[in-house]
Amino acid sequence: MGQKVKLGKVVLTLGGDWTESESYSELTYVTHNGDGWISLVPNIDTEPGSDDTKWRKATDVQRYVEAMQAATRAAERLNEQMGQAEQERAQAEGQRAQAEQARAQAEGLRADAESGRGNAELARAQAERLRDQAEQLRAQAEQQRGQAEAQRREAVDTAVRLTSNAVRANQEATQRANSAASNADAKAGEAATAAQNARDAAASVDQKVIEAYTLPEFSIDEETMELQADVVPITDQFSLENGNLTVEF
Repeated sequence: MGQKVKLGKVVLTLGGDWTESESYSELTYVTHNGDGWISLVPNIDTEPGSDDTKWRKATDVQRYVEAMQAATRAAERLNEQMGQAEQERAQAEGQRAQAEQARAQAEGLRADAESGRGNAELARAQAERLRDQAEQLRAQAEQQRGQAEAQRREAVDTAVRLTSNAVRANQEATQRANSAASNADAKAGEAATAAQNARDAAASVDQKVIEAYTLPEFSIDEETMELQADVVPITDQFSLENGNLTVEF
């Protein structure tokens, strides 16, 4: 068999935080006052750093501890800031949610407004078309009114001309009628005079006829012995009508 050599303890043992009542074996690693220490020999109630033969400083971590403490305080402050920031973030998130809700409402209003704008645009376009149609109708009506006005003026001129002609013709006709009436009155007077003359002439003819056909009878006045002519009419044998003489025998 080969020879055995006992090397002793070669692995560190973790002892945690050093306490004065704890018994530490060789090669035990403890922490004290922010530093790490390794026991060189077994010992008890020997504070690390008080006897270099029993404890060897393994690390100089004080500055790291202080840095850690500062980092811890910074972390605490950071945590506070993070908490405050989280609170602010929550508030901001609430505000963002409110803003999003307001944005959604605004988007709805915008959509409604856009729809209303589209409807208004359609109504405007329709109104524009109706205005154009009305303008065309107005232009046509204006043209027709102009034509009607021209026709009215032409009709008025024609009526005035015809009225003037009619008045002139009426005046001429009235004048001719008055002249004809005057002529007729004159002719009627002349006719009346002629009729009267005819009647007088007829009466004269009748008288002359009567006188022509009345035969006298003669007798002798016994006292005077003069010859007398006695008129004996014979009109009972004659008749005269419209200038016609009839003799009955």
